[in-house]
Amino acid sequence: MEGFRFIPNDAIYVEGASVEASKTICDIDFYRNVFKYAGKRLVYLPEVIRYAMPNVEFDERTLYDAIIKQSGLDITGSGFIIVEKDGTLTFFDSNDSLGVLFDNVVGPRFGLFEGNINKVEESNICYSEKLKDDSDDELFESVRLRIARPSFESICCSFMAPSEPKDEIEELTAQVAVAIERLKQLGVDYATILNIVKGEPKLSRMVVTEVGRIILPDYNEMEIEMRPTAKALYLLYLKYADGIAFKDLPDYKDELMKIYAKVSNLSSGDAQREAVEALVDPFQNTINVTCSRVKEAFVSRFNNDLADYYVISGKRGEAKKIKLNRGLVDLRCTW
Repeated sequence: MEGFRFIPNDAIYVEGASVEASKTICDIDFYRNVFKYAGKRLVYLPEVIRYAMPNVEFDERTLYDAIIKQSGLDITGSGFIIVEKDGTLTFFDSNDSLGVLFDNVVGPRFGLFEGNINKVEESNICYSEKLKDDSDDELFESVRLRIARPSFESICCSFMAPSEPKDEIEELTAQVAVAIERLKQLGVDYATILNIVKGEPKLSRMVVTEVGRIILPDYNEMEIEMRPTAKALYLLYLKYADGIAFKDLPDYKDELMKIYAKVSNLSSGDAQREAVEALVDPFQNTINVTCSRVKEAFVSRFNNDLADYYVISGKRGEAKKIKLNRGLVDLRCTW
């Protein structure tokens, strides 16, 4: 990727050509926190590009190969190109123990001695995790992958002051620059890039499957995950294009019960009834909390300008609605 900027204090994730799919990184968020404590910013380019422009298709292998070539480093495995303050590039292999990362990246910033942290033997073991819904009693499957947390994470938190927040404009500008460079590398002409930056947002169709999964096929088959209560509310608003005022939600209680039963796999029960009753109760704040969770489900996957078309929104006291044109919605789920 000619012209890619190696910015000091960045840690850029890459994969060498010999890396098997099963050996790729599992928990980017964990490493993001580790590098944060070391005063560095983790850059995971596929995430940056998908967030800024989810409708743009790109080949990760080509992306990694170009960055590795420009770095001049001999990289065969997966790991991080670390950009030092003076611009020097080094590489940390993610197959090394996390103790090595601590000694060579985190430790030097705080003057710590080597050997303070025990080697983590299972740092690369992945497993899917059952997460408990805070507002519901049932468990649901998360597609997020986790790695075994090392014992030194809590130690880090106990004596490491968090780094100062970066200037948001500078950070976003850097992300856009990276995305534009990648588009140029893929052969996208300058006029098309300008249309992406300046033009109307490219919205994806939405497919709600028979079992209630929310898929955005034009954003690389992206799935939007929500907790059962949030998903039940979202599907209700998706059905009624003209919107529903919060004060009128009690009129939709029975329908919400049916949707909730569909997406939570619960046919009946006190937990289901209590969750829906709290949602439609005008004297509780559950509806606002749930709408916030709906919004987070989208803005965690792509930028706010696009998410605005998919979330539940509206002026105070008026009907809330989802802006997305229903011609883009394929609602296959029935209740």
